Amino acid sequence: MTPTRKDLEVSILNRTLGRRNYKLSEPCGPNAELTAAVMTDPGNTYGLIIKLEGFPEVCPSIYVKGELKNWKGRPMSSTDASMHCYGYENGNTKLCYGWTSSWNPQVSLLYLYMRGKIWLECYEMHLVTGNPIDYYLPHA
Repeated sequence: MTPTRKDLEVSILNRTLGRRNYKLSEPCGPNAELTAAVMTDPGNTYGLIIKLEGFPEVCPSIYVKGELKNWKGRPMSSTDASMHCYGYENGNTKLCYGWTSSWNPQVSLLYLYMRGKIWLECYEMHLVTGNPIDYYLPHA
């Protein structure tokens, strides 16, 4: 990420999330990542990690801190298209959020954060109903 792009992204994040609600580590370096707390509508808080290696040219990976379980209490440890999940990586749940083949480098970090939040809202509904995340967030 260039310094100019970093400044733009930080400005957007500060306006919408507030400076204390996220951390942008090594924004112009090879281990760049955005971490943020996400509170869902039911009031549960999750840690979101967005790996930014090569951003904005390369599509980032989005993770939820920790190993999430499905509504039956079973680990979401493998790729499951109906759950928009790629399983676990380094102890975190890797999300499928819809940009695998058509990545656009103009996408903002705030948009990626919102995609993670939407996934988490659908995950919370899954925990209540047992419906897969795809029921709420169908593939296009």
